[in-house]
Amino acid sequence: MGKKNMNEKQSHRSLDWVSQGLDEAVIGARQTLESYLSGSSDPDKLIECRRYLETILASFADTDFSFAILLTEQLIALIDVIIKNNCVSDENAYQALLGGLRQLPNYLVRLRSVQNNKASDIIAVINDVRAAANVPLMVDQKVFSIRHKINKKITVFKSDSVKSHLQSCQSKFKALNTHAENSRSMLDDLCQTFSELMSDYSAAQKFPEDTVNDSIINAVNILTTAASNSSSQLSLAAKYALGNGFDWLGQSGHEKADIDAEQVLRELLFCIALYDSDNAKVQTFKQQYQLLEALNINHPSEVLRLGTPDAETMDIVFESLLSDFVLLKNALEMRAESDTDDASSDNQSGKKLSFEEMASMASTLRYTLQLAQYDSFAKQLIAVESELMSLH
Repeated sequence: MGKKNMNEKQSHRSLDWVSQGLDEAVIGARQTLESYLSGSSDPDKLIECRRYLETILASFADTDFSFAILLTEQLIALIDVIIKNNCVSDENAYQALLGGLRQLPNYLVRLRSVQNNKASDIIAVINDVRAAANVPLMVDQKVFSIRHKINKKITVFKSDSVKSHLQSCQSKFKALNTHAENSRSMLDDLCQTFSELMSDYSAAQKFPEDTVNDSIINAVNILTTAASNSSSQLSLAAKYALGNGFDWLGQSGHEKADIDAEQVLRELLFCIALYDSDNAKVQTFKQQYQLLEALNINHPSEVLRLGTPDAETMDIVFESLLSDFVLLKNALEMRAESDTDDASSDNQSGKKLSFEEMASMASTLRYTLQLAQYDSFAKQLIAVESELMSLH
């Protein structure tokens, strides 16, 4: 049987264009896992889910969908970790497993639509699944082509104050990492403690800024800053990268660290690339390392995440966004025209919305933009909403 044709006619969400019965296998895997998570806790459900995933993997035998294959393999590996009770966090593992199962059909629908098998479309999901299984993230040059030269020179920490702050950061991060749902206060606390570490580090360390120590410390600082300023959850990959970053910094207090510094830094940079932040420090850092170019994307919203809604839902979301923006624009124009002496009689006769009503429209737009992963645009709507409320 030859390779499948993406252009064969099927319903928008059907996956049978890949292989007959794939729809049934994907639905079966999800329903079995959801049954397990809903309270049955029957280990046989996980084994059954694994069988469905093996069926899904076999369905890709006559395709060249390498990243769909990779995601499926990672999901099978994660189930094996769960069955063997080797998870760092069961909650994180279940989040990754269910999220990965939901994103696989999303990716295939996108693949059929754009006919471009790009790593960037699904690599964030793959790395979240890998993080949940406690294996290194995929950040090699094939999927994350950093052009910025990474210095491998290491300088040993000598400041007791820096070491003390680092131990505090490790403790706070360990508490944060055990929960799938991030605590905003815990994240802010971690960010503040690391800022204090940065201050002590700058005062105590007198070596030039061409060591990997500087690069990793700066990357951890940027990632915690981006996360604390974001409305989205700290991803599983970001938690994994931060954990490795803190571990490496802890080991750099000795003469020899057994953690690969370049891998640690690349993992941190990968996670920073996925943040849509309007923070000037974060934006400057991303430009310095050309992180969007490294992922071959123009905007972080292009990348599928564990929580990305399915294709049909996103179609509805964008239709709603467009409609709501037009309504708000028309309402503002009508208000501006009605406040001038030469306003037309047609506009005067139309229903004029209050500033409070327009602020409510801006608030709705903000939440919709957050759903669509446009955090920086959502933050701009906060200012619009605030300004409209002040005019009320």
